[in-house]
Amino acid sequence: MVVENNDIVGNILEGDGGGGGISLHSVSLGSVANNRIRDNRLSSSSSVVGAGIDIRWGGKLYVSGNEVTTNRYALGTIYINQHSAANGNVEIARNWVYRNEGAGGGAVAVLESGGVVVKDNVIAHNFHPAGLLVSGSSEWVTSTNNTIVGNYQDGIYLYDARLALFSTIAVSNGGYGLHHAGGSIYLSRNRNNVWGNVLGPTNISGTAFDVEEDPRFLDAANDQYGLRASSPCMDAGSPAYSSSDSYNGLSRPQGSGPDIGAYEMAPPVYLPLAMRDL
Repeated sequence: MVVENNDIVGNILEGDGGGGGISLHSVSLGSVANNRIRDNRLSSSSSVVGAGIDIRWGGKLYVSGNEVTTNRYALGTIYINQHSAANGNVEIARNWVYRNEGAGGGAVAVLESGGVVVKDNVIAHNFHPAGLLVSGSSEWVTSTNNTIVGNYQDGIYLYDARLALFSTIAVSNGGYGLHHAGGSIYLSRNRNNVWGNVLGPTNISGTAFDVEEDPRFLDAANDQYGLRASSPCMDAGSPAYSSSDSYNGLSRPQGSGPDIGAYEMAPPVYLPLAMRDL
């Protein structure tokens, strides 16, 4: 199953169910790539999920390079539920998830699932309780090299979850950078930058992050989330756990180490100064 290079715009799903833009149930192998999924909406029922993409059960899926924007009214914009690692990984990679609005959940919501890898995404300015939500996971979910910025409440929300969190930026969100809302929690983390969130970095006692500084985006006011040369995230990501590709298409690392966040920045090139007689 391949869904690529489409404009999926303005659909309305009435009643219960899911998948305002794309609905994938029990798909054993598939790719959803380079689509523009926008302005889809669902009814206001609390059981409606996945305003942009709804994934349930199934096997190996690659969701990459999509623009998922301004979808409304669901519990999750990209929604993954009841997926097992035994059936293959679901990769949510290099997507632009921006200004979606939900009745609950997260802009990217992973429920009762394992074997889900969320990497190299920009998850920004979504009107959800969280940018990334992980709940009810008895298996590990991985977040690596994401940029999670400016979401309505928490950057990352965990309830009864297992999360491996690497080389991720969670900044300027309206709640915590990382919020443990209840239930058991298993958290593995390395080389993240969590800064400037309204309620603080996290409510998990005794938890600190390798970097807690302004990431110094190129131009956050205009949604340019690449890094300035002076950024503390430059070359500061985890060599062992960072992904090999980046949101902006450069392989990692470009410098002495991989960058934290979705973008990998090429180091400046200094040309030799040529002197000549006048």
